Amino acid sequence: MKNRIFANETENFVPALRSYVARLMVNKYKISEQKTARFLGVSQAAVSKYINRVQSLEIINAEKMINRKEAEKFVIDILNNKRNDARKSVCKLCQFYKKNDCLIMND
Repeated sequence: MKNRIFANETENFVPALRSYVARLMVNKYKISEQKTARFLGVSQAAVSKYINRVQSLEIINAEKMINRKEAEKFVIDILNNKRNDARKSVCKLCQFYKKNDCLIMND
């Protein structure tokens, strides 16, 4: 079942990934919502919605498929300035997931 999420839920995966990354940045790494928004290329209001989980059931379900370890590595790279453009990095992270079929959560 390689890449099953990309066949049906691409439109939900990117917002789910942003949501998870935003929560990591704000809750675990104590980055402000405003700075998180700049990193992700979204508004502060969008980050607030991600933090408070104001999103569709489809996005919440897609978020359950995210590989937590890879997403956290992504956040650490952003915070260590190894990724200058997080918006491009989100695309690269999606491509990584698709290529490696590692969307299934592994804690």
